Amino acid sequence: MVWALSEPVDVRRATAFLAHEWTHATLTRDAPASGAGDPKNRWLEDGMCERVAVEVEAILHPRESPTTIASRSSELSANSRDLPERVDLLAFGTTSATTLFGTLAAQCEAGRLYGYAFALAFWLAADLSADELRAVFADLKSKTLPEVARAVAPAAFRSLSVPLACAREVLAGERRCTH
Repeated sequence: MVWALSEPVDVRRATAFLAHEWTHATLTRDAPASGAGDPKNRWLEDGMCERVAVEVEAILHPRESPTTIASRSSELSANSRDLPERVDLLAFGTTSATTLFGTLAAQCEAGRLYGYAFALAFWLAADLSADELRAVFADLKSKTLPEVARAVAPAAFRSLSVPLACAREVLAGERRCTH
């Protein structure tokens, strides 16, 4: 695995990036039962990785709002014309390209990059404390990502489908969706 950071390096964004990527590596190594790496779980996994990046940013920079949330929130406002009203995180994983490059290329060609934003909103809506987040990782050693996600999701998200309006609210700081 090779990671490259361009100059000048924004330490906060680089830290979030590394936390995200290390979470992928940890899930693959320590929780093979979770289904990490399976294309259908792609967005649940990436959302979890984004959620960990947010937690790391909050710990390292407690007086500043996480750049991860700000960048994902801007993806939903910048592409408002082309966004679906709802994203089913499991179906989206099987219908989008199965590699990161393929997914990014397909979304960029369409003028949109929103999978990460919907996936992060899903995990933020679960409103997990740091201890609860650790418990989720412990559960992933014996359960799949969809099983664990449904167990911690608010009732409105148990189908693993995230409405655009809810994603926007959650990324704006509302931990509970009102739609």
